[in-house]
Amino acid sequence: MKSIQTEFMERVRNGEPFNINFKMKNMRVGNDYLIRGGDHGERKLIDDFDLPDGYEIIDLLENLFHIYKYSYPSEAETKRKKNYFKALEADMMTDEEMIAGLDRTVARACLEATFLNLVLSGRLKWNDDWGTWYYRGKKDKDFIILREWVDG
Repeated sequence: MKSIQTEFMERVRNGEPFNINFKMKNMRVGNDYLIRGGDHGERKLIDDFDLPDGYEIIDLLENLFHIYKYSYPSEAETKRKKNYFKALEADMMTDEEMIAGLDRTVARACLEATFLNLVLSGRLKWNDDWGTWYYRGKKDKDFIILREWVDG
């Protein structure tokens, strides 16, 4: 059986709408909840992976954020009012960034799903060195994670 992350990303790439709620710990794609209130049944959340030496989970998330931030904004994403993470507006991007960028909907889905699945699997835990209320990225200060998303 496919992991929730794999099924979710395949369905998003096929154009199904999705919603992820960090506070409620929900992941919905199409009309189906893959995760509801943190419950995912017996299904594996995310496929196993190893990180290179010296590389941490937070580095992975910051790299996914970078891909999202410089992704190509679709009309639907431009109209979206609530986003957990901040991406660049089209007029703030160079032509090269616009051409090379991944579709923003797919990039957002990957970042948000990976984040939620890492929290629920216990691979991402709050590090007190990050601060009391939020973590700000080392490479990009626009990358912010609220503590309530992790501990909530």
